[in-house]
Amino acid sequence: MDAATGKLDAVTREQKALVADAADALRSAQAEVGALSRKVGGLEAEAASTKSQLDKTFFLDFGKKGELNDIIKGLQKEAKATSKDLEKANKVVAKASDISEKTQAVADGQISQAQRSFDEASAAASKVTAEAEAKASKLAADADKTAEGSLRQAEGKANKLEAEAARLT
Repeated sequence: MDAATGKLDAVTREQKALVADAADALRSAQAEVGALSRKVGGLEAEAASTKSQLDKTFFLDFGKKGELNDIIKGLQKEAKATSKDLEKANKVVAKASDISEKTQAVADGQISQAQRSFDEASAAASKVTAEAEAKASKLAADADKTAEGSLRQAEGKANKLEAEAARLT
């Protein structure tokens, strides 16, 4: 039974570790998506703020307008590149999620199989134990009967000897 229990525990620990690793990978990918989403949002907000500032700039202040336009173009370019990274990160999250789900399903199957094996071993051990206890009880009962028979014979012989001794005296 100890071997079956040990195997069940080992399979359970191994499968839980695999599921935890897959879940960690998924959380990491989701964190990356969150960071990229915040970055894109920040860049877009900064571009909008700069656009607002450009709109308020005096129309003949060409130097400042050119500088603000360059800043907006740079922010839009960076936001576009970050958006592409975000799309890739979303694909990674989808794959990580799929892998996590499949890992969980496989782990559940492995643990379930190990549990069935444990249950079968436990049932077999219980059956053998019950058979051994039944044999031991039968042997004990047989020994009791034999002892009772031997005791009766001894008592009978003792009674005969006492009777014979009483006659002789």
